[in-house]
Amino acid sequence: MYLIYVTWFVLKLAGLFLAAFLVYNLKFIFKPYFSRRRFKKYKNVYMYDKAPFVIGDASRYMEDMKKNRVNFYHQIEYAMELKDIDFRVSFIADRTFINVFSMRALKEFVQKVPKFIDRKSLANVGFGKIFPRSSVHQKTGAEWRKRRESFQKHIGINFSSKHIPLMIDCIGDRLNTWKDAKSQKNDDLLKDMADTTFAVITKVFFGENISEEMGEIEYIDPTDSTTKMMKFDEFYTNLAKSLMGNRFTLKGLLLPFLDYYNLTKPYSTNYQNLQKLWKVLSEYLDKHPEQDSVYNKLINQKGLTKDYSFQDSLGILFAGHETSSHTISSGLYFLYKNPVIKEKLMEELKEFVGKSHDEIKTLLTREKIDKLEYLHLVIKEILRIDPPAMDAIPYEVIQDTELCGVEFKKGDMLNMNILSRHFDPAQWQEPLKFIPERFDPESEYFNAPETNKGRDPFAWIPFSVHVRKCSGQTFAMLEAKVFILYLLSRVEFTFPKELLESDTSFFSIVSQLKLNFSAKLRE
Repeated sequence: MYLIYVTWFVLKLAGLFLAAFLVYNLKFIFKPYFSRRRFKKYKNVYMYDKAPFVIGDASRYMEDMKKNRVNFYHQIEYAMELKDIDFRVSFIADRTFINVFSMRALKEFVQKVPKFIDRKSLANVGFGKIFPRSSVHQKTGAEWRKRRESFQKHIGINFSSKHIPLMIDCIGDRLNTWKDAKSQKNDDLLKDMADTTFAVITKVFFGENISEEMGEIEYIDPTDSTTKMMKFDEFYTNLAKSLMGNRFTLKGLLLPFLDYYNLTKPYSTNYQNLQKLWKVLSEYLDKHPEQDSVYNKLINQKGLTKDYSFQDSLGILFAGHETSSHTISSGLYFLYKNPVIKEKLMEELKEFVGKSHDEIKTLLTREKIDKLEYLHLVIKEILRIDPPAMDAIPYEVIQDTELCGVEFKKGDMLNMNILSRHFDPAQWQEPLKFIPERFDPESEYFNAPETNKGRDPFAWIPFSVHVRKCSGQTFAMLEAKVFILYLLSRVEFTFPKELLESDTSFFSIVSQLKLNFSAKLRE
């Protein structure tokens, strides 16, 4: 009897190992192999042929980090060096990523949206879980258009400009947290700016008193289950970072269904925190309606459900603070890296330089911002050379189709690659250099080098393009201008010498680099 039991146990164990072996081979060897084979016949498709099994193109990110470069620098090199390539296909674990790479491919791509290609829902993975029923995940149709139009009514230029004083107060509060701005610091500017832009977007969407009135929320650590009471902003940012980061761990890459279905730690714990976030925030908003908040205007608009308004507000809460904070931080870095450009901008801002918080708050109006032409060029160049995101939010093929002679099947995921457009040597003169004048029609840098004519409109796409481009573009541009103007006028920054001398340091959302700094208040 004992022998039978042992034999049964051994056979069961062998069966489990065999099943695991088959799943491993099917998912991580055969699936990428057949995907490679499918695209290999196209001369206009690039695939990195030295990528190891399983880890795949993630090895390129690791190579960049070993060389003390930003982890996506190889993508900038691709943009500069690859010729006659319309698509770049990469593999990580069992996943296939298809980047729309060339200008020709991008133009054909947008013509296929939304009939053949449409937005891919990320509602069950990563940060997309925060706002699962947001219009961000919705297919392009009548309902989506209605939600977008309603949303844009409240974040256009007229709406955004009335929040300039609020933006200034939030930056002023940040300066106060630097205790003595005359003393040296070694903090991460990216984190400080993320906290500040989060304060701005939270107050705009949910009311100016939310930080003071909401109280603390119990946060469960996703790794060890310890608990800590946190303010809303700290709770939200910790949860968002965990959702993003854990998607791309070895566990997340090899067993993605754990993330999708919230199974085992850290995914199950993150879901507990998510439920708590939704409950606490919705209860607060019910009890504390702010007449001037975007959320309140949305829920009182005919035709929009309360849930839609809540979900869309959560979506902009994430997108609206992470992207802006990286733009502002990167902008200050590139200005200090290029002192001639910085001094030219300072000359334009001389009316504000050295002024107090209250004086700047009184002086700065939308009309004055509109007249600061060089500041506008600087912001556009910041968004070109170091866009907050490398790719737009993913799309998927919903009907078999063809682009640039390449056949795509229903279910294929495609990304618009932003870096390939922003570093295209056919569109930009000296694309690795920080040159705001390239957006000035009077400048020698304005025209595309190959044609000596104006660049293609799709050469600059930090907010994506076509019908699904970022609805918060106006607000984001204004916020970046206000922040950079205020900080340059009131603070003298110092960045590490090795960072300023580096030509491979960039600070988009996926960058592994920190932007340490010291600050000194201007007299």
